[in-house]
Amino acid sequence: MSSADGLWHITAGAADFNQLRLVVSEALATDDAVSAAFQLGYASATPSVAFFFAYQLAVRQLDSELANDQFAAFAASEKGVRSSRDFSTTAQQQEDGSWRICGQKSHVMLLPQQALDFIYVLANDAQQQLHCFKVAASGAGVEAIEANKPQPFVVDIPHTPVMFNNVSCETGYVRDRAHQTCFKPFRYWEDVMVGLSFAGWVLKRVPESAHCRLEAVCQKLIDVYHNNTAYYDAENIAAIDQLMQTLVALSNELPDAEKQSWKKDSVLLSMGTMARQKVAVKLRGEPLQ
Repeated sequence: MSSADGLWHITAGAADFNQLRLVVSEALATDDAVSAAFQLGYASATPSVAFFFAYQLAVRQLDSELANDQFAAFAASEKGVRSSRDFSTTAQQQEDGSWRICGQKSHVMLLPQQALDFIYVLANDAQQQLHCFKVAASGAGVEAIEANKPQPFVVDIPHTPVMFNNVSCETGYVRDRAHQTCFKPFRYWEDVMVGLSFAGWVLKRVPESAHCRLEAVCQKLIDVYHNNTAYYDAENIAAIDQLMQTLVALSNELPDAEKQSWKKDSVLLSMGTMARQKVAVKLRGEPLQ
């Protein structure tokens, strides 16, 4: 795998997002999403930036029409709600067939910074059927709410709660059965992209003697992802776990100046590991403890 340079920065949400759009667009012009995730992570100054790039590659799996130079976010989670079946955000279909949504989601990245073009929002219709809708981030009724507590990791990519007040949805994009087609697979897409992007960031900073080992596990994950882009299975879980274990081992070889930011932001990987273990148990048909 070749590796682009660049060392792109985002500091507390202040960045030239037009330049970052160009960076992502150029990466996607020459590579598919998973390969681009590794390259963009390599070119990131911090793990927070690597996460941002990875997330933008993951969200593209929701919508093939999202342009290479557009940024978006997936608004799924709601405070205190553990199941998508219980989301209180609602969608109402109008007489002309269009949709409008109302509700609040607990965190969306970079909305006050005006970095986003679109938000993909999960909402239940009148029959409690979950759909995914696409709304313009700058549209009427979309309002960022100040977060009530500090963000514990990826602090350079601020997230805030967002209110949707009778927001008009984009025509031509509605995903039905959104728990199966959007909510569940997005965890997988994000898991893969973040792992590879973080791996690119680590590769640039560890001794060259570790490069072959790390590149090999990255290539394994890329290969199994190409075999199955839909959702977790036993093979891709094993490949993701192998990459995560390798990153943990190699993090001891990071320069001291980089270890603190890695320690803080790599909590994302730990969270992903716990969620993935639950999926693996379900795939094996075992009861959850």
